[in-house]
Amino acid sequence: MRASRVAAIAALAGGVAWLASAFTNVGVDQFSAGGLGLVTLSAGYAAFALATAAAGYSLVDKAPLWLRLVVSLALLLLAAMVWSLVVQALDSDWLCAMLGGVSGVLFAVVVLARSRRVQAPVPVRGRRAAR
Repeated sequence: MRASRVAAIAALAGGVAWLASAFTNVGVDQFSAGGLGLVTLSAGYAAFALATAAAGYSLVDKAPLWLRLVVSLALLLLAAMVWSLVVQALDSDWLCAMLGGVSGVLFAVVVLARSRRVQAPVPVRGRRAAR
């Protein structure tokens, strides 16, 4: 399975988890409430981490493995820093969960829709093509 597809599926799962978290604890601080809201919020964060790492891995398709891992970690750290700024700016757990859920679902829909296009295989030419 391609890394972009893994990223899309993880983003979809995380988005649905964050939306479920937003609707289970409406008006309650999700970090102190515990229960189902905290479980779905934590699952959303785990899927968010997997989705951003897989998206970073797929950004550099032709690079060596070590560079793919570095880019995955760098994108994960960048996304975590941006998300922490968004959380601090909004200062609302419900709004953050909704924003994260909607953006995760939209990312998954766009990536999965783009991957559905069938691409024609590129003909192989050159001296070593017959081997």
